[in-house]
Parts: sequence; structure tokens; C-alpha cells
Amino acid sequence: MSNYSPVQYPVPVNVPFISPLIAAQWDHSQQWKIPTFEMFTQSLGSTQQAKHEIDLNDSSEYSFIIGHQIDGRCLFPATGYLILVWKTFAKLYNYEDYRQMSVLFEQIQIHRATICSLTNKIIFYVNILPTNGTFEIIENNTIIVTGRISLSEQL
Repeated sequence: MSNYSPVQYPVPVNVPFISPLIAAQWDHSQQWKIPTFEMFTQSLGSTQQAKHEIDLNDSSEYSFIIGHQIDGRCLFPATGYLILVWKTFAKLYNYEDYRQMSVLFEQIQIHRATICSLTNKIIFYVNILPTNGTFEIIENNTIIVTGRISLSEQL
């Protein structure tokens, strides 16, 4: 019970293509935009990522961290994590100075402490999702801090 006659395989070389029969009936005058991968990720609000290198030598802006010691170990301060997120968030909104924008931090979770070394730089990557302000700080491929940041309505 078939609508078509059975096909004998292999099909001979001289059998005409059916595509010209179909294409002749289509109207190709209209142009359509085809979305690219970049367009898709931009509409979702791809993450804003910033790399922060922390050097504790005497001439560094972070040299004061050497004095932040708990149980004899130099630890990166929790407020330092928030400053890194704040600076990254300010870049997202094109602020020159992060202190000029009021922000609100929510649901902050510090997953582990970062031990500071006088000899090695610490490299933090801060990722912020612009659509909802969810952020994460990564060091050595490990998530250190997560939370959410948003613009504050109060100045």
C-alpha cells in the first residue's frame, strides 16, 4: 500500500534531480536574517569577566593586605573580594571610579579563604552576569565567592 512505485537501487546516473522542480515554485525574493551564535549570546547577556592580579610587594596598592593575618596566615580579606566585584561591575556600567556608584550586595557566600603569598601574585577572575548581577570569583579554577550585585537606589 504505497503511493509511490518501488525504487530500484542503485539509481541510474541519468535520473534527473527533483530540486529544480521544487525550487522553481519557491519565491526567493524575500531576504531573511539568520541569527549567529554571537547574536544569541548577546541577547542572553553574556558575562562580564575581569582579571585582577594581586601583588603584595611594597609598591603595590594591595601591600596593606600583608597585615591581614588570621592564625598566623596572611588571608585575602572578605571586603577585598567585594571590592573586586564592585570594580568589575563599575566597568560594566562604564564608570571610571567604582566609588561613584552605589551598589547592593546580596546572597554573598565565601566558599573558601585565599592564602596570600609575598612571592607569588594571586590572580582572581570575576564573572558577572549582567542580566541579574549574579557573580562569582575564581582563583586557581576554584570558585571562591558567589553572590549577586545590583545598582542601589540610595546614594
